[in-house]
Amino acid sequence: MQRKPKNFLYTRGYVISRLRADGFAVTRLKADYNTLDKRYWTIVVSKKDKPYSNLFVTCLKESLAQKRGLFIVVTPKATLFHIDTISMEVMSDTLNTLLEADPK
Repeated sequence: MQRKPKNFLYTRGYVISRLRADGFAVTRLKADYNTLDKRYWTIVVSKKDKPYSNLFVTCLKESLAQKRGLFIVVTPKATLFHIDTISMEVMSDTLNTLLEADPK
């Protein structure tokens, strides 16, 4: 039996647990993406003290092949940001900056 990787940025459970530990509120989205779709999974991230300021974070399937985190982040103003990192701290800091920039 082959074991699934656990502590990688393309693993949804790992990203969610790390973001929750950093003080974010995280919701999983149940989306059945087509096999040809580049999206792997999507979550909604917000600050616990600003629950109406949300970011949609989508992990791309390219993350699996490259063993790193490739993400698209959509802000409340429909601005797209790309995050390409191997560090969870970079991911958390970037999301925090984007949520702090939202005036809500």
